[in-house]
Amino acid sequence: MPSSLTSPRTRLYLFSLVSRLLILCLVYISSFLPVFDSGAHAVLQPSTLRLTSALLRWDVFHFSHIANEGYVYEYEWAFFPGIAGVMRYAGQLLGLLKSGLGIGGSDMANILQGGAMAAMACDSTMLLYDLSLEVFGSQRIAYLCALLSLIPSSPATLRYAPYTEPFFTYLSYKGMLASLRSRYLHAAAFFAVATTFRSNGVLLAGYIVWPVLVQPLLRHERPRLGTLGYAASLSLIVASPLVLYQASAYRLFCFSSSPPLWCSSFPPSIYAYVQAEYWDNGFLHYWHFSQVPNFLMAAPVYAIIFAFCWFHLSRRGPNIYETLLRETGAAKASSDPFLNAKLTPFVIHSFVLTSTLLLASHVQIILRIAPSMPVVYWAAVWLLVRNNTSEKRPLSEQQVWNWGKMWVWWSVVWGAVSTVLWTTGLPPA
Repeated sequence: MPSSLTSPRTRLYLFSLVSRLLILCLVYISSFLPVFDSGAHAVLQPSTLRLTSALLRWDVFHFSHIANEGYVYEYEWAFFPGIAGVMRYAGQLLGLLKSGLGIGGSDMANILQGGAMAAMACDSTMLLYDLSLEVFGSQRIAYLCALLSLIPSSPATLRYAPYTEPFFTYLSYKGMLASLRSRYLHAAAFFAVATTFRSNGVLLAGYIVWPVLVQPLLRHERPRLGTLGYAASLSLIVASPLVLYQASAYRLFCFSSSPPLWCSSFPPSIYAYVQAEYWDNGFLHYWHFSQVPNFLMAAPVYAIIFAFCWFHLSRRGPNIYETLLRETGAAKASSDPFLNAKLTPFVIHSFVLTSTLLLASHVQIILRIAPSMPVVYWAAVWLLVRNNTSEKRPLSEQQVWNWGKMWVWWSVVWGAVSTVLWTTGLPPA
């Protein structure tokens, strides 16, 4: 038995701490560079700490304003209330603590620092390790996945700033793990809270619908009425934050003497309206020549997700019914762990979400959202460890290994570059 100091979990805890310290050091060093958005200087006092001032970038301006003032402007309804609520209450708690210790600080600084501390507490490294262990049953694969998660495609937003990503990723993993363990009510609760941070949290309901409804249907089992009601009820729990959010906006805007145009659309959605009106989101709206740099920056993440989805679904899809009938307990339909049936709902979810981002959103957002999809890290390990023993493949083992090494090097280099870009207020964001 390995000692506690050399166990995989202990090493992962230590590596996670080291990665956070490295990110903080890089942010601090980068904070001495010219900042291309002077908005932070207008909001914060000149005496504000550098690491605190560097928190106020991109969407954090909106989050912090909502946390401090509530929803004042129409465009702010593009942001769900989860992150603003965390920042508000964490900032108040931090302010009380500082006051008790005789330490000064503005309300805005407390909001930023409190939100950042809460985000840093949402370390998903060990959750990914447990999730990967549950899916693959291999400590080696689980350990490699967790290690790769320490070099995400957007370190600043996942491990430093008060952004939606740390909370959404943590809660998504918690729900996925609960679903794998057949704790579907727990999974629905975690997914519902995740949806208070990001609207695409509603897609997480698929991790409940798949085992409760889809798998029995694929085995040609007729679902009972109670099963249908159970799946629908849990899905409604997951979607409830989105429904309540839209309903509160409808009640606020659409009963006035001059309701906005979106009130008469079907369904009336302020979120869809604001995303289209202020962020120009929509089918192929982002596909312009001027956006080529953003496409290129995000291309590695899209490539690895789509490559792994194609690999898994092209081999699993044609015989999914037969393999579902054969598989019981931990048994696998293939000697290849990356064709494990437990992977299929993860692959489908990643394919749907990634395709939506590519075709109808700002493509660079994938750099921030990717860590919430375990498939990203499973695909990276797939490139690193798979071999040619189980079937003929177009790539040799050495070529696959090289692609895996390229992903690791890209993650390290791009992670460092994107952190500097974040700190200096440059895209992508």
